[in-house]
Amino acid sequence: MRYYLLAGEPSGDLHGRALCEALRRADPQAEIRFRDSSRMVSAMGIAEVASHAGAFLRCRREVRRELRTFRPDVFIPIDYPGFNLPMAQFAHRLGIRVYYYIAPKLWARNEKRIARIRRDVDRLYVLFPFEVEYFGRFGVEARYFGNPLGAHIAQKAASEHFSPAPHKRTIALLPGSRNHEIAWLTPRYSELEKLLRADRRWDGYELVIAAAPGRTAADFRPYLAPESRIRVVTGCTYALLREAEAAVVCSGTASLEAALLGTPQLICYGFHPLTWQIAKRVVKTPYVGLPNIILGKLVVRELLQKEAAPEKLLTELARITFDPEARAAMQEAYATLRSQLDRPDPLQAIAADIVAG
Repeated sequence: MRYYLLAGEPSGDLHGRALCEALRRADPQAEIRFRDSSRMVSAMGIAEVASHAGAFLRCRREVRRELRTFRPDVFIPIDYPGFNLPMAQFAHRLGIRVYYYIAPKLWARNEKRIARIRRDVDRLYVLFPFEVEYFGRFGVEARYFGNPLGAHIAQKAASEHFSPAPHKRTIALLPGSRNHEIAWLTPRYSELEKLLRADRRWDGYELVIAAAPGRTAADFRPYLAPESRIRVVTGCTYALLREAEAAVVCSGTASLEAALLGTPQLICYGFHPLTWQIAKRVVKTPYVGLPNIILGKLVVRELLQKEAAPEKLLTELARITFDPEARAAMQEAYATLRSQLDRPDPLQAIAADIVAG
């Protein structure tokens, strides 16, 4: 069969490439096309998306053209609903089966998209067990085979190599992959570094930024103080998290990755002011971090917008670094999280279900 996979950001690329490999094992005759984020525009929020409107329109035209010419048996959009749901509608109208992988997080906001999923999506694959019941309430059958992220990052962490500075302990910084995330978070990391230098408790610690795929040190340099000693590394995010004493991460997949690797963490995130005002009115979940959402309680502290002041970052970072009880409580919650997500070879089970039709 022919398969067309469409991602829109680096986390979707990771899942998409892994699914491509599983599909080839399940269907040795498969013809696969995969459009990843390197040919897309990644943005989140009203103000951020508006600034990329022209590029979004070009991408939409290109994907439509590829769907018409390649004519896959199955179209597999991966997350990224702002772009992928309209593409699902287009493919559905062409008579192409639409199997949506990584369901849009409608439980967080924008439930009106449920109607579009019922109309345009033939099969919906979810990564979290609570989503089966959630979508079922709206008459949408969601299929859950487990979450492949845990096995993937364990394998990657074992194959990657991170070299800590001699005689230094590591604090990992994960600022995300989008331009606005880097521009918002990196200056706060720089201010945090200044506070750490003035506090003797942090002698012997090093701050290290994990650059997302496609990013380099040059992307962060404009937002760091000239005297900053923060190191930027690429291609070893999971090894860095495994080595780190603690981490300061953006929301989204990064917080779940840190949890699955057992890294004590805090979440630091912010939006354009316009996006934030809108988000406060439409977001339905009390949390932004996936570990907190999945477990239904505050496990990882979330410092958002004005709360993400460097002084507050330092206070929370010190708590999860130096307080044994806080670290033990977080590890206990992480164990519960893993027990909910672990299933044997979920990716191959998803691929087999897609091939079975």
